Formats: sequence, C-alpha cells, structure tokens
Amino acid sequence: MIPRPQANGLILCDYAVVEEQSRKPTLAGLFGRFRLQAFPSLCPPFVVFASLMDGLGQGFLELTVTHLASDEEVHRIEATIQFPNRFAEVGSIFRINDCYLPEPGYYLFSLYIGNEIITERRIEATLRG
Repeated sequence: MIPRPQANGLILCDYAVVEEQSRKPTLAGLFGRFRLQAFPSLCPPFVVFASLMDGLGQGFLELTVTHLASDEEVHRIEATIQFPNRFAEVGSIFRINDCYLPEPGYYLFSLYIGNEIITERRIEATLRG
C-alpha cells in the first residue's frame, strides 16, 4: 500500500455495530481500562476500532497487544483494509474474544500496516475492587 495511512484514533469498546446501508459504525461501551476479577485473566470480548485516512489501495493491518513491563506480546490479530481513493476515511473493526492478560499493569495496543506503525494506545489493567 502506498502511501502509509494516518490514524484518526484507536478506540476500545464493548461492541460495535455497522449500519447495513450507510456502513457507518456505532461504538458502544467505550473504555480506557480493563478492570478484571483476577490475574492472569481472559478479558471479556471487546472491540478495537481504528479510523484511518490518506491510504490508497489494499493493505494488511496488524494489531498487537504488548505487556509493557515485560515487553511480552500477549495478543495479535490481522485484517485487510481497502482504500478506494486517497480521500476516503476507512474504519477497521477488530473483534477480540481471546485476549489473555497475565498480570496487572499497562498494555500497549499497536496498529501496524506492513511493518510500519500507524498508531498506539496504552491501556491499564487493574483488579476490580
């Protein structure tokens, strides 16, 4: 893909619905922290939404989740993306059902196209209390 797209944001939420006719996404239950009963823990299913622009053609996205204290990658998911023209804003939805967090702390969500990073977001995981 040429050129590399720019990110308008990386959002975590409980779920996303894409309206059939307009293809507009609706995001519900936005959050910035995981509050879990215990560690290690499997997260409840969630969605990561990325809004991208200024790309052209088809590319392969990769979303990784890294535990910052250990630098261990704990999750990875891939998707394809298609930009019809340079002016299109394209949303990408990652539905995550199997993200395992080994311990409390900070986790980095990183979005790549090819081997180039597009955007990152840090999220804290804590005990529910």
